[in-house]
Amino acid sequence: MKNALSFFTIALLVLTGCKFEGEFIDFGSNFLKSYIVETSAGVADGTTILNVQIYLVNEDGSKVVGFTPSYTATMTGLKHLGCTQSTEEGLSICSFSSSSAGTFLFSINNTETKTDLQQELTFNPVTTGLRLAEVSSGGQKSATAAGGYKVNSTVGATTSQGVFSAPGGYKVFAGFETSLSE
Repeated sequence: MKNALSFFTIALLVLTGCKFEGEFIDFGSNFLKSYIVETSAGVADGTTILNVQIYLVNEDGSKVVGFTPSYTATMTGLKHLGCTQSTEEGLSICSFSSSSAGTFLFSINNTETKTDLQQELTFNPVTTGLRLAEVSSGGQKSATAAGGYKVNSTVGATTSQGVFSAPGGYKVFAGFETSLSE
């Protein structure tokens, strides 16, 4: 709306023959409709990455592009992996990993007009999976390729096949092996 009024004002000045001296002030981003997407818990194994999605949106609905959030987040074992610059959609992603289980408050701190841009994030302890089912279907196939190479393929060959419980859901493992010999 501000852009339409600015254009209308300039057009009116030009059409009436008035001269304008001065400058238009860009008030920048106000972040008033910015939000953090609800994030599921991470696993405190020191390597699994927890990504936090932040949508940076101004009061008028325009997306904030090219902005890199800075934040505060403190927890023992928390590794800060940084934030990306916001995309054309206003999306920035901040990433963490942790070697310690726990909850911490993630707060964006460089959006002066939007001071409540925060969310509690959790890293769950590492748990060993409970095997709930096992898939035993599989087979082997051998063939000789045109160059004299022998190809062996096996489906269902891994030692960790099956369905396991995991934090936040289930993990399904299956296997496939292929070897090539002369």
